[in-house]
Amino acid sequence: MKLTVIGSAYQTTIKSTDIELRSWNLVLRVIRYMTQGLDVSALFMEMVKASATVDVVQEKLVYLYMCTYAALKPNLALLAINTPWKDSTDPNPMVRGLALRSMCSLRMKDLDHWGQSEVLTFLVRYKPRTEDEVFAILNVLDGFLKSSQPNVVMATTKLFLLLAEDFHNVQTDVLERIRGPLLTICTSECHELCFLGLCHAREILRSLPGHFSGHYKKFYCTYTEPNYINSRTYNEKCVVILKELLGLKQEHITSAVIQTFRDLVWLCPLCTVTVCEALPGCEEYIKDGEGKQALIWLLGVHGEMVPNAPYVLEEFVDNVKMETSAAVKLELLTAMVRLFVSRPAECQDILGRLLHHVIGEELDMVVRERGLLYYRLLQQGVEEVKKIVCGPRSDPSLGVISGQANEPINAWAKDFNTLIPIYGREHWNCIMAQKANSFGDQQMPDITSEKGSNPEHSEELVLDAGSVRLESRAQLSPERFEEYWTCLEDAKVVTVDWQKEPCPDTIQAAFQIVHILPIAISRAGAQPWKAYLFARNETGCLFLTELLIDTGRTSLQITVKQRNSSEGLLSSFIAVIRSVQTLGKSENVEDVSLATQEQHSPR
Repeated sequence: MKLTVIGSAYQTTIKSTDIELRSWNLVLRVIRYMTQGLDVSALFMEMVKASATVDVVQEKLVYLYMCTYAALKPNLALLAINTPWKDSTDPNPMVRGLALRSMCSLRMKDLDHWGQSEVLTFLVRYKPRTEDEVFAILNVLDGFLKSSQPNVVMATTKLFLLLAEDFHNVQTDVLERIRGPLLTICTSECHELCFLGLCHAREILRSLPGHFSGHYKKFYCTYTEPNYINSRTYNEKCVVILKELLGLKQEHITSAVIQTFRDLVWLCPLCTVTVCEALPGCEEYIKDGEGKQALIWLLGVHGEMVPNAPYVLEEFVDNVKMETSAAVKLELLTAMVRLFVSRPAECQDILGRLLHHVIGEELDMVVRERGLLYYRLLQQGVEEVKKIVCGPRSDPSLGVISGQANEPINAWAKDFNTLIPIYGREHWNCIMAQKANSFGDQQMPDITSEKGSNPEHSEELVLDAGSVRLESRAQLSPERFEEYWTCLEDAKVVTVDWQKEPCPDTIQAAFQIVHILPIAISRAGAQPWKAYLFARNETGCLFLTELLIDTGRTSLQITVKQRNSSEGLLSSFIAVIRSVQTLGKSENVEDVSLATQEQHSPR
């Protein structure tokens, strides 16, 4: 039959009331012609449309067609990637696995760089079974390390680092190979891309401190760069160079160097001693307000490391009546109070004179109020002053990497090509903790219930199992499940005897009857065998569950995670899981459903 006839028939069946059956028959005909050697590539888009079905078998046939003709229709294949991408979030693990396998089967060179990076990101989830398989994958994807697209290089690097987690030499070689592309990213004209590259370069320096030492000039700051890039730029030789500049004894240069010193000791704590050694004598060449503020801040925060710090600040106090900058006065007040805490004998008289002038004679109300604040604070005692005034001296998350113990690459490989290098691990944990705090929130977008939305289904919405009433229509995306599972600690772990071979289809059907829904289930015969499930009760609380059957098939470990959990609620939920007596058996699914319904009928 000619292709035009098939296409015409397909368009005709779209309007038919019996569309599903006819669509199935036409898909079979197209696949039959394809296997016989006929060119049916002209029907590519029609076949893609046919993938919008609930029939898994039909979807599998369509994906087979797509993978076969993707090379001949690269542009259409790029458009078709949205179909398996959407299916990769389907609640059915069989559909998700089929979508992932199909995306991996599509030739990646037929995708643009965004499609390539998405496929590479999905491949991170795959765990090779043997060492030979690891190197086979690395050889196939080796060319993507040379890509001109930053997102492809970053995604490939993460995949390589994780696949080679047991091969340190391979990981080091990969980081050597991406040094050039990463330096290109760090010097990009796009400030956002440059910032991203600098954050990831810092991750590499945790394990290889001298990795970029031969290219330190690439990290010089430019006057056009925003502050968020300057704060991520590193140079081990900058302190030495800046100290040499102080030898010129020119006012504008000295002021600029002191301001840089202030930023440097905040970002690089190990530079503090060297910076403090260079401070004596600088006050003679600083005349502008910004330079004075920087010097006063350094003397106030790190004054115990500068022998003449109280006497330098005393000169500023003696000339405070002539000072026109309110910012300098405010900085001087704070610096004197801070230094008084660490060197009280030398600073008591100086601080007293400063407060007397500020409270009694100062015309600027902001400065006067600040003076009154410190005066009243000092009356509360030194310990209270320390709590308020003596904050952090530097940013501990951005310390100098040189001289620190080298961390293993595996310590940060999982964070590569994510938001963690940008936010920092500590800040990222805070963000995730905030998400966890809203774990049971009814307004969460990915956890919804259709309770009461359809009167005809009102009797099917809630399952009562003792004190646990589980909703049948709760939803949770795999991505959100993974986020919560990572954040939360184990709330309850129970181990029971197990003497069966798990049957995934039977287990999934049995749990769905009691309204415990699957996220991912291992295939039959996998060792060890795992399943991840979730449920939601009528108050909005979620139960995240892992089932683990050991290699010997002797025990089943049930792990439940829940925020703000109670022992009674967890015990009732565990009882629901253990009550599914048909786990792993090979009975007919309908029999399983019937047995479970009889055991847990709604009250």
